[in-house]
Amino acid sequence: MFVFVGCSYSPWPIGGYRDAFREVAKIQNTLTFEFADVRIEDTWILDKVRRHIERCDVGLFDLTYLNPNVLLELGIALGMKKRTHIFINAAADERSGFFSRIFSSKRPDLPVNLQGLELVQYSTKSELVRKLLKLCESLGNSIDSRTFNHSYRVRQAIMQILQQDSGLRITEIESKSGETIEFVRSALQRLRREGLIRTEGRASGTRYYAVTPPPRETEGTSGPEHRPIP
Repeated sequence: MFVFVGCSYSPWPIGGYRDAFREVAKIQNTLTFEFADVRIEDTWILDKVRRHIERCDVGLFDLTYLNPNVLLELGIALGMKKRTHIFINAAADERSGFFSRIFSSKRPDLPVNLQGLELVQYSTKSELVRKLLKLCESLGNSIDSRTFNHSYRVRQAIMQILQQDSGLRITEIESKSGETIEFVRSALQRLRREGLIRTEGRASGTRYYAVTPPPRETEGTSGPEHRPIP
């Protein structure tokens, strides 16, 4: 699952913010968190961010400081009808009073037109990790992985590439697929766990091969059994 994270970088919502996502990704190794890492200052960067959001399955947007870029990214995700969750550092908001000033509320809350979205509040890094893990577990239980749009297509494309040209390195697969290395790496890990590919070599020299299912005899005839990509 590919998750887009929109957040303020100056100031960060909390110390060690990005490390919290790394910790969650180590535990939930089917997840890839992707940060924009840029300010939206022109149409070229905006188009790059739009493609990031388009390729992801879920969007997490931290509105702690009501950063204009994050609000724009949230609007893009909602326009694409992406599954979206809102995060707020409640402690920082209480000190700054952003939400109370703008939405005339005595507590952090979402404006009326966003109240259908889940609001996740945290105050510390450990609390953020805990709530991210809980959310990720909920997503894993409630979403059929076959409905993931881009991640599913990436796996299909990589399988087709390896079936036609087996024994490629990850950088070669990246070049042929046109995807980022993060997407390719995550897809390869998933395909390997499912037994659809195998590897030879180690580190940067690792080569990837499509696994051909053994033939299965049915009603006196034999032929290859095609295993669907999960």
